[in-house]
Amino acid sequence: MLIFTFLIIIPNASAMIINEIFYDYPGADDDHEWIEIFNDENISVDITGWKFFEDGTNHNLNLISGSFVISSGGYAIISDDDVQFLKDYPGFNSTLIDSSFSLSNTGETLVLKNSSLEEVFNITYFSSWGGDGNNKSICFFNNSWGECSLTPGYDNSLFVENIIQGDYSKIKINEFLPDPNGYDNDEKPNGEFIELYNDADEDFDLDKFYFKDDLNHKVSISDTNTLSGTLIKSKSYLVVYPRHGNGFLNNDGYERLLFYDFNDNLIEEVSYSRTTEGASWSKIGKTWIQTISTPDSANIYNESFSDSILFIDTVYLGNDKKAKFGDTLRVKVTVYKGNSSKTSISLFAENENYEISKQTRFNVDERYTNSTFTVPLQLFPNCNGKFEDGVYDIVIKGFDAINKYEINVEGITNSLCEKIKVEGAKTKSIDYDLLSFDPEVLAGEEISTVLLIRNNDKTSRKYETWSYIYSGKKSYSGEREENKKIITIPADKSATISLKNTVFEEGEYNLKVMIKKEDRKTPADITNSIKIVGNAALETDDEPKISYQEDSVLYTSSILKARRNAMLFFNLSLVLIILKLLINKVL
Repeated sequence: MLIFTFLIIIPNASAMIINEIFYDYPGADDDHEWIEIFNDENISVDITGWKFFEDGTNHNLNLISGSFVISSGGYAIISDDDVQFLKDYPGFNSTLIDSSFSLSNTGETLVLKNSSLEEVFNITYFSSWGGDGNNKSICFFNNSWGECSLTPGYDNSLFVENIIQGDYSKIKINEFLPDPNGYDNDEKPNGEFIELYNDADEDFDLDKFYFKDDLNHKVSISDTNTLSGTLIKSKSYLVVYPRHGNGFLNNDGYERLLFYDFNDNLIEEVSYSRTTEGASWSKIGKTWIQTISTPDSANIYNESFSDSILFIDTVYLGNDKKAKFGDTLRVKVTVYKGNSSKTSISLFAENENYEISKQTRFNVDERYTNSTFTVPLQLFPNCNGKFEDGVYDIVIKGFDAINKYEINVEGITNSLCEKIKVEGAKTKSIDYDLLSFDPEVLAGEEISTVLLIRNNDKTSRKYETWSYIYSGKKSYSGEREENKKIITIPADKSATISLKNTVFEEGEYNLKVMIKKEDRKTPADITNSIKIVGNAALETDDEPKISYQEDSVLYTSSILKARRNAMLFFNLSLVLIILKLLINKVL
């Protein structure tokens, strides 16, 4: 019963390949085109119900002679006109299948699909490989394609004339991050990464290409360690996340990174002797330097990338461009954190004699990143007239960097002073501001919301906060309190909290942020509109790709791994059955 089960499974995990293509008959191509398929499996394969995919269409296969069961090492011809094919090759006596298609003379993708419409094999061919109207075909031999004499139903090795050698020299290591912030082996897209760039005019499939380090550890390129499969398109990038043990690349000392093709040919080698946490090694011109990490995009050169930069973009004031004592100002700031272990930034107003505001503090954790915030700043009421009208500086300070912005402050907010006089220094029970969020995000991309909460009480307080994306009554980012955080803020202190959400469906939604103080039953909330666009984070290409470059090609089979695993399990099962029979015989 076990053997019977495997005999059913294995034909669906076959390695039937397209072995020869006659795409350009001299003169008019009509009715003369054909392809040859070959069974390189060690058992027979039944192709009943299979399809030949060409020009966006799944073509039916109609048996003319022979059998749909292709024996091991056997051939079959799929022709666009069986009558004309037999006139062209009257001595042909193998399996002949008729279908309806018309092959392009270059750049055509051909696919074999099984009865479940799963791809078994695909190939994209080009006229530069040969067979360009000269009564010759292109055929596969020794893991390469080349021009050969027409061999329908025969071994290509007897007739091949010009083998195309693989050349992947235009695929280069463009950037790599040996020591990321946080865990080196974190889930993609975090952790270490290696970025490749394809400078060729053709796409390539890098399945089974691999990297090695100086200790001979190996990381193969596969769907499991990339975000977009193994295809690297022309003039584009492919980012590979090694996720090897506790880290693939050294954080300290000498390290060597080597890049190989699927035939174990070394394509490129890069070495380094030191690295900085959170910074990439990037190729700028012909030089490797450490820069800000830019996975899947062009490298950015910045001489002072290790230095932090703080900048006050603007202070939102009234039409008179002045502020009053007691006002709560909104200050837009840009923060670039370089190679600093510090996390806290403070914002305040002062002149050379004294500060005239509370200090607003918030945190930035990620190194080598740009962030923009709109930060609230509370000026003192000055009800006792201690401070003079005049020019003051808004100051942002942190990460050993500082920046200032001049404003005019004149007058006081009388209503605020009256309120303080009558009621004392009463503040709202939950004092909070939304520092940043992105109103437009790609589907599947992480949405980060940064919230500032101030505890104006004289004792520490516990706060709960969470966020979700919704439309109508439905939450599209999971359970509404899924990302809830609970924090304790000391007396007269503030804290910044980052909340993460993800939405996988594009559309227009609302972002709801909830804040609950420990002594309140009802939470406060902030609501903003948010737009989820595109679907880039979710798009996958269901059709396996073939790699090629400058008259070279690597074929791939989408079912090959399944076939090999099935065969391994099948062989092990046979061994166990034989052992059991021997034991029974001895006993």
